[in-house]
Amino acid sequence: MGLAVLVVETPQIFQVITYVGAAYLAWLGIKALRSKGGQLALEGQQVPVSAAAWDGLMVSVLNPKLAVFFIALFSQFVSADLLLADKLIMMSTVTVIDSGWYILLTVLLARTGLLTKMQKGAATVDKVSGVVLLGLALKIAI
Repeated sequence: MGLAVLVVETPQIFQVITYVGAAYLAWLGIKALRSKGGQLALEGQQVPVSAAAWDGLMVSVLNPKLAVFFIALFSQFVSADLLLADKLIMMSTVTVIDSGWYILLTVLLARTGLLTKMQKGAATVDKVSGVVLLGLALKIAI
C-alpha cells in the first residue's frame, strides 16, 4: 500500500523498478520472438489460468507508470490517519480498474471472433510484438 509513496520519495527505488520492468519487457519480447505462433487455446480446452495470471500480475507490478497514475488519482484522499477500510477501498479500486481492463479485452477478443483471426497470423503477431517489446525495453533502460 505504501509502494507508490516509497517510489516517489526514493528515486533510486523508482530506477530499480524501471530497470526490472525493462528486463521483464525484454524477457517477454524474447519469449515472443521464440514463439512459433498458433498456440492459442482451442475452444473447449482448459487454459492454465495461473500462468496468465502471473504474467498479468508481473506486467502490473513492474509498471512504474501505474504506481504514478494511482498516486495522482489517490493523492487527494491520502492522509496520516487513514483507516484500514479506506486503504482496502483504494487497493480494491486499483485491482478492479486494472483487472477489469484486462478482462474486458479478453472477453472482447474471445466473443468477437478476433481471436480466431489473430491465430491465423499469430507467428507474425508474435514476432512484431517481440520486436516492439524489445524496443520498449531498450527505450526504458536508456
